[in-house]
Amino acid sequence: MEHGRSQDRPINLVSKRLNEIAEEKEYLNQFVEKKYDIEENKKQLEEEIKQQQMNIEVLRELKKVEDTYSLQQEKIKINQNTVKEYKRKIDEMTYSKKHTSNEEKNSKYDMIQLITLIVLMLFTILSVMVIKNDIISAISIVLTTLSMIYLGYTQYKKKVAFHSKKESQSVDNQKVVAQIEVMKETIKTLQKEQEELSKQSEISYKEEIEKIRNAYIGIIPIKTIDELLSKRQASIEIEVANNKIGENKLKIQSIGLDKSNILPKLETLANLEEEYAKLEEEYQALMLQNEAIELAKQELEKAYVQMKKKVTPKFTNKLSEIMQNISNGKYTNIKLDEKDGLIVEIENGDYIPVDYLSIGTIDQLYLSLRLGAGTQISNEPLPIILDEAFAYYDKERLENILEFLHTEYKDRQILMLTCTDREKDILREKNIPYHEIEL
Repeated sequence: MEHGRSQDRPINLVSKRLNEIAEEKEYLNQFVEKKYDIEENKKQLEEEIKQQQMNIEVLRELKKVEDTYSLQQEKIKINQNTVKEYKRKIDEMTYSKKHTSNEEKNSKYDMIQLITLIVLMLFTILSVMVIKNDIISAISIVLTTLSMIYLGYTQYKKKVAFHSKKESQSVDNQKVVAQIEVMKETIKTLQKEQEELSKQSEISYKEEIEKIRNAYIGIIPIKTIDELLSKRQASIEIEVANNKIGENKLKIQSIGLDKSNILPKLETLANLEEEYAKLEEEYQALMLQNEAIELAKQELEKAYVQMKKKVTPKFTNKLSEIMQNISNGKYTNIKLDEKDGLIVEIENGDYIPVDYLSIGTIDQLYLSLRLGAGTQISNEPLPIILDEAFAYYDKERLENILEFLHTEYKDRQILMLTCTDREKDILREKNIPYHEIEL
């Protein structure tokens, strides 16, 4: 029971609550750290998005330069293709000219056909003169005659065509040579233009890159600028940067959800911090009170020890004296026991606790206790106030106490509050003076 009461003491209740809050705070503090991590992560992602956006600006500038450069390279490529086409045509025209010369040379060897005819004629003569076979000879003569006619006809036609073609080819060859010379000059001009355009394109590209670099120095780290400008596919890099921005924005949204889940816990933590601070103040105040109480207890214990040595004997003697008078000598000795409190000596010499006495006797005893304490508290004649103090007294006890008060406390003012006439009647019978006030 005492243990239960000890736990219910304000300081113990406050201490218990402080421990509960401390445990809950320890759990919730992890969300504070998580909040810092979330905010740091969000800040980092926002910085990355900002960096990616700046990178995209650089890459867009780079893309413009690349587009211009690509257009120039396209012109160079067209120029190169034109040169290749001219070279191809020159090769074709040169080959055609050589091929025509060979035909002229080949035409000189048409004499072979003539030789073949001569051989055939010799065979005919031989068949007529030596073989003397009419059929063979006739066939040979016919074949020889036809061959001579065909050879003469074809030679005539070739000769006519040759002279005509030779004249035509001579004119064409002159035109081809002239065309080849023009194309060669054109090729030289195109190659020179190509070289100039390529050189100018590279110079322009480097100048534009340097302009972009100078424009973003101080805004973006130089190392990052150089890395971006070293890219040769700005469109792809822009797409990659946009994708990265999209991913980071999704992460920020996810972080926002995490933070919204943490905020109620942080609000609870703030409330606990406030409650904890108030309870700490209360605890410190209770500690001071406890220290004061402990100090008072120590002083009371010292006073109690001193009282037992000095005051208690006098007090119990006075108490015994008063009790003896108001009980007509029935109870003559009263002591204060540490275990049972007030104990009373009965007629056979034994001591019993006051709880075993009648209600009337207990009232007499406690009245004696108050009267005795009054004489020990002060040497001044303090007034005695009795509020319905004799409710359980019989007539004999009431007469004894009234006569005792009149005899022993003549120098004191005695106030008696009562709702009956018993006290007034006895005072009249005993001729004890009093002053009545009726309310």
